[in-house]
Amino acid sequence: MGHLHGLIAGVLAVLLLGANNAPSVLLTGELTLVRVWAAVLAIALNMLLGFLLKASHPPAAATTLLFALGGLKPTVHDGLTVTIGVLIIAVLGEGVRRFRLGQIK
Repeated sequence: MGHLHGLIAGVLAVLLLGANNAPSVLLTGELTLVRVWAAVLAIALNMLLGFLLKASHPPAAATTLLFALGGLKPTVHDGLTVTIGVLIIAVLGEGVRRFRLGQIK
């Protein structure tokens, strides 16, 4: 849940502030003012959503910042890529957890 609301917060901040047209910090090494404000808004939204949903997950801030700073674009493709990656890790992690607890033999 944490990465999902992190993704939503990052995409919302970028779209609301029009930062999707600003250059990616990760590509140019330059931090534009609109990307700074997108990051601030995105992290605030991420924290608010985590609090409201009772699903705080600090590592999801990385997902939020990847969108806010331009590492990922606010597109369906990039959103699905993150979502699928999170689901794969969650399923594998649950399998390992159950194996370690002796529930899978």
